[in-house]
Amino acid sequence: MILHLLKGLFHERGELILMRSSGLKQFASAAREVGLNLDHGELERLRTGAELLAATARVRGISQYKQVDEALIRAMAPALAFFRFHDWRSAQRIADLGAGNGALGATIALCAPDIDVALIDRATRSITACELLTRRMGLQNAECLQIDVDSDSETGYDGVVFRALAQPERALTLARGLCGRDGFVGAWHAPGDPAYDRPPTGLEVVNTVRTVLPDLVLTGYRL
Repeated sequence: MILHLLKGLFHERGELILMRSSGLKQFASAAREVGLNLDHGELERLRTGAELLAATARVRGISQYKQVDEALIRAMAPALAFFRFHDWRSAQRIADLGAGNGALGATIALCAPDIDVALIDRATRSITACELLTRRMGLQNAECLQIDVDSDSETGYDGVVFRALAQPERALTLARGLCGRDGFVGAWHAPGDPAYDRPPTGLEVVNTVRTVLPDLVLTGYRL
C-alpha cells in the first residue's frame, strides 16, 4: 500500500516538474486544439527530443534553436498543423521531404503512432541528426532514408510534407512525385507567399491552416 502511494506521489511530482516547462504547456494546449490529448509519457518523449535539438544546436548547429522551449515551439509544434487536415487519419505512410533535423517528421510520428513516417534527406549530416532524434524519442514508426529524390526514391506515400524548401515549385513537384494516386502534399511556408498559392500542374490547393507560429502556415494540396 505504501509502495503504491509512493509510486503515485513520484508520478505526480514528475508530471508537475514536466509541466513547469512553458513550452510543454503551450505544446500540450496546441495539441488539444487539434484533437490530440498527449499523455505524460508522450510529453516526456517530446521534451527529450527538444533537449537533443537544443543540444545539437549549441554544439553542431544542426538545429538553430538553442533553448529547449524554443525547440519545442518553433521546431516541433508547427507539426501539429498536420492534424488540421480533415483526412489525415486515412494516411498509413507519409514522408517528410528534406527532413533536416527531423523535428517535424518525428513529432508527427510521435503524435500519430499508427502512421509510418519516412524522414527523407540527401545530406548525411541531416540523416544522422534524424536518426539520433528518432532513437532518442523511441519512435518505432519512423525511418530515416538518405535519398536523392531526383534519382532514387520510393513512391506511393499517402502524404508528403516539407518545410519551405528553397525552390517552392520544384519542391512541390518532387513531393507530388512521391505521392500515391490519391495522396496529399503539405507545405509549411511564410504566410502570403504566392509561390504556394499557384502550385504546379497536378496539384490543387485544398486549404491553408495556421500553425502555432504567426510567421508560418501549412498549405495542403490534393493530387
